[in-house]
Amino acid sequence: MDRTLRLIGLSMITGLLVGCIGGGGGGGGGGSSNGSDGSGGGGSGSDGGTTTLAAIDPPHFFAGNDGSSGNPEASQLWLTDGTEDGTVMVRDIHPSGDAAIDEFTRLGGALYFVADDGTGAGPQLWKSDGTESGTGMVKAIDLVDDARPHSLTAVGDTLFFVAEDDTSGEELWKSDGTADGTVLVKNIRGVDLLGNPAGSSPVSLTAMGGTLYFVANDNEVGPELWRSDGTEDGTEIVKVIREGRDGGLLGVFGPQAIVVVDDDMLYFAANDGNSSTGGQLWKSDGTAGGTVLVKNFGVGFASLTAAGDQLYLYAGGDFWTSDGTEDGTVIVQEGGDAEGTNIEFFESVYATPMGVIGDTVYFAARDDTTDGFALWRGNTSGVSVVANIEIGQGGFNRFVAQRISVEGAIYSFTNSDDFTGLYRFWSSDGTANGTGTGQPFFQQTQNNMLTVAEDGETLLFGARDLATGKELWRSNGEEAGTQLITEVCPGNCDGFISH
Repeated sequence: MDRTLRLIGLSMITGLLVGCIGGGGGGGGGGSSNGSDGSGGGGSGSDGGTTTLAAIDPPHFFAGNDGSSGNPEASQLWLTDGTEDGTVMVRDIHPSGDAAIDEFTRLGGALYFVADDGTGAGPQLWKSDGTESGTGMVKAIDLVDDARPHSLTAVGDTLFFVAEDDTSGEELWKSDGTADGTVLVKNIRGVDLLGNPAGSSPVSLTAMGGTLYFVANDNEVGPELWRSDGTEDGTEIVKVIREGRDGGLLGVFGPQAIVVVDDDMLYFAANDGNSSTGGQLWKSDGTAGGTVLVKNFGVGFASLTAAGDQLYLYAGGDFWTSDGTEDGTVIVQEGGDAEGTNIEFFESVYATPMGVIGDTVYFAARDDTTDGFALWRGNTSGVSVVANIEIGQGGFNRFVAQRISVEGAIYSFTNSDDFTGLYRFWSSDGTANGTGTGQPFFQQTQNNMLTVAEDGETLLFGARDLATGKELWRSNGEEAGTQLITEVCPGNCDGFISH
C-alpha cells in the first residue's frame, strides 16, 4: 500500500525498544488521584491496562476483523511483521460471532489473552504461539455471570489474573500456561453474611522484584496493599494503613494507581485516617516496615509518573517531584496564578500520564507564550517548552488520545485545533528540532494501541483515515514512511479492533 500521511519534520532515534504495550494491571504508567480520602483514580500508562496490539519478538499480534462473520464488532487473532504479506490471521476463534479478544500479555514467548469461542464457556484465558494449532484455551474456569478473567499480569514465569468462579468471588488466580497449573491463588475474602462468595476484587496488579503487588479488600480492614509470591501462604497484606473497613487505599474514580520507581519502590495514594482532606503520598518496598507516608499534600494529586529514580506528579495546580522523602518532595514549578508564572498544567481527574524519556517527563501545559496546550518537559531542574506544536485548544478531551513512550522518543495522537474532529500524529525525541506533527488526517483514534516493530525503528498503530475503516498502520517518522499496512477488512469496516 502506498497511502501516506504527510508528516512535518519528524525525527526518530534509532535503537528503540521492541515493546509490548499493556498487559494488564493498573500500575506502572501513572494515574490520577483525587478525592477527600486521597485515594487514587485513573489507570496506567496503557489507558486501562488492556491492549489489542502486542509484540512477541517478532511478530506483533492484534485483534482484527476481516468481515467474514458479518459482525462489524467481531474480532479474530491476527499477527503482523509490519508488511502487507506478513499480516495474516492466526485463528478465527469465534467464526460466527465476536471472540471479544482482549488483554494481550506476553510471557515466556507466548501470548496470553482473553477470548470467547462462542461455545457457552464465556470469556476465558487463551494463549498462542503464533500458529493456528498452537492457539487454544488454557482452561475453562467456571465463571459466574461472564465475569471474564482480567488484569493479566506477568511476574517472572507466572501469569497472574483476576477471575470469579462459583466457589469464590472475584479473586486472584495464576497460570503457568497449562490447565492444571491455572488455579486460584487465595480466596481472600471468603463468603458474605449469607454464605455467598464475596470476592476481594483485586485491582492494580503490579510486578516488582519478582513479586506481585495489588489492592484487595478482605472485608476486615478494607482495601489495602497486598503482595503475593503465587502461593496461598505467601499472599498477604503488606501493611494495614488504616484500621477499619474503610481501608487505606480507596479508588474513587477508578483503580488505585501503583507506580514503581527505580525497580524497587512502590508509590501510591492512601489515607491513614489522620487527614481530613486526604491527598497522602505513600511508598513501600514490599515490607510492613518499609511502607511509610511520604507526604500529606492535603489535596488530591494526579499523574504519578516514574522517571529515573524520581517520582513526578501534579498537586494543587503545581508540578512536583519526590525522591521518596518528605524533604525531597518539592514543587518543581508552581502553576496557575502563582507569583512569577502563569503556567497552566494539564491537571484534572482525567489527566493523562506523562511521557518519559530518560529522567525527564513530557506533558501538556500552556502559558502566554504558547498557542494552547504545547509540549513541555520537566525534571528536577525545572520545566520548559519543548515545542509549540499546538497540541489542541480547550479541555482535556482535546489533548492526547493515545501515547507511547519508548527509549528515546514519544509518539502520540492529539486532537487538531481546527475543530474538524480529525487527529494529528506526532513524535518527539525531546528536542524542538526533533518534534513534529502531521496534518489533521486520522479520525477517532481512541484505544488505537501503539507498539514498536521488530526493526526497532518503526511504529505500528491502528487508526482510521478518511478512506478506510480503522486499520493497521506503520510509521518510521518520515513522510513516505507512514503508510497503511493493509486493509484487513476492505471498505469502511474496521479491520483493527479495540475492545
